[in-house]
Amino acid sequence: MQAKQLGKVMIYSTGGAGINVGSFFTKFREENPAAGFAEMQAVYIDTSMSNIWNRPEIKSEDVYLLEDMDGSGKVRAENYREISERINDMLLKFPPADLNIVLSSTSGGSGSVIAPSLASELLKRERNVVVAAIASTDSRIEIENSVKTLKSYEAISQLREQPVVMLYYENNKENQRTEVNTSVRNDIVKLAALFSRQNKELDSADLRNWLNYSKVTKAEPRLVLLDFANGPVESARSQILTVATLAYEGTNTNIGSAVDYQCVGYIAEENKNSIQLTGPNHYLIVDGRIIDVYSHLANELGRIDELNAAKKRTVKSIVDGNDKVQNDGLVI
Repeated sequence: MQAKQLGKVMIYSTGGAGINVGSFFTKFREENPAAGFAEMQAVYIDTSMSNIWNRPEIKSEDVYLLEDMDGSGKVRAENYREISERINDMLLKFPPADLNIVLSSTSGGSGSVIAPSLASELLKRERNVVVAAIASTDSRIEIENSVKTLKSYEAISQLREQPVVMLYYENNKENQRTEVNTSVRNDIVKLAALFSRQNKELDSADLRNWLNYSKVTKAEPRLVLLDFANGPVESARSQILTVATLAYEGTNTNIGSAVDYQCVGYIAEENKNSIQLTGPNHYLIVDGRIIDVYSHLANELGRIDELNAAKKRTVKSIVDGNDKVQNDGLVI
């Protein structure tokens, strides 16, 4: 019998944050994947060489650099047109795989444009897409960019009439950057186990329906979150639309409540040393919670604007009408 084809995950690492996180996966490029995991290839796309030049582990053949640019300076409109015109060329160099993970910050000027543009084209081509989005709340422009990026993904879902499934992370006082980066990497590895094509009773159509939930449920396509759970899931975890589950054979894979769609894959005996489970791993696509994320960011943006307005009212210029201001701006 011919060996089953191994699954492949393409990681499109875009912008500074995406490249920083995605560079972890360079070590998988020339290694055989561990038993039970898909082949993972990370590629790196940016408008500036500054995020790539000092990373010797990144191979030039895995890089797509938009020439004649030097970053976007956190201004999303800066290079939008040039980026959008090059999306098909990016995908020609780095063709889509079984699962395509689009990784970026939502807060910068380049990744937050490249990533949604890639996701939009991939969905247009009806490819499997998961967005890994990292927000930051350190400054007003980063929060505003995050709000606009989330709105972009919602608009893309409406345009393509398909869900946009997002892994959402946030750098803030409680979640430090190193911890967030580790979480992103761990979650990508979990997806590599799901899309390995080595799990019994789980095929490509199952996973396609899991992601594109509007095909198998009555829920409308929109921007939704991807979450993980081991064992039964609390009912308070919001509206679970679809579930994909990895488990050992003989394990109870019920999540504790009825859902419209669930697909289950069983870990092959020879892969148990690589994939060690304490219970069934549930991959949950959840509706409703993105509103909480958006509201949190919008409220923080409003709070900063109120503070800035108050400062403007209280801070006066040190130049007044009694000063003799010359044509070149000098006060004499």
